[in-house]
Amino acid sequence: AKQKENMFPDMAAGHSVGEFAALAAAKAFSFADGLRMVAKRGEIMAKVRGGGMAAVIGLESNIISATLKEKNLQKIDLANFNSPGQIVISGTALEIDSSIPVLKEAGAKLVVPLKVSGAFHSEMMKEPSQEFAVFLKEFSFAAPNFPIFANVTASEYSNSEEIGGLLVKQMYSSVLWSKSIQKMRSFGAVEFIECGPGNVLTKLLRQIP
Repeated sequence: AKQKENMFPDMAAGHSVGEFAALAAAKAFSFADGLRMVAKRGEIMAKVRGGGMAAVIGLESNIISATLKEKNLQKIDLANFNSPGQIVISGTALEIDSSIPVLKEAGAKLVVPLKVSGAFHSEMMKEPSQEFAVFLKEFSFAAPNFPIFANVTASEYSNSEEIGGLLVKQMYSSVLWSKSIQKMRSFGAVEFIECGPGNVLTKLLRQIP
């Protein structure tokens, strides 16, 4: 839509499933193929039961990790590094529930359970991701025609060959959103435009130094 308005990006990133939209906009694959990929990804993740997520506000990632380890909550991963003050955790629903009081005790301002259907970007998605890897073999990828910064690495895709592998890895790996924004700024980004409904990412942008 932005391209139809004669607004062409110098670079882009997409948060979680939004990375597919960013890659499609950069012509790494067609819009139709992107829809098929996103639908299959959702179908695979929906099969994984018993997971949950929560946003931890006002607690540094190293303290979150240390607290979870101390309390033996080992089935929780740090899923989204949205900003220095907002980290999303993901894992079994039971351990997510157990983590809320201990993270508050450790100094979190808020720990907010998210209304999601699974433990996205966690180890719970690692085995299911292999089904997605097989599915992606049906597609061919092209090098993006402008830089796209991957969630998994916070770096731009360097060639078409790594696209499929990074999209698979993204299912069970952390979304390095803060680092992605910082890297884009280091590449000269000064104006960010959020595409799609809402302004969640725009608000996060203000929190990223």
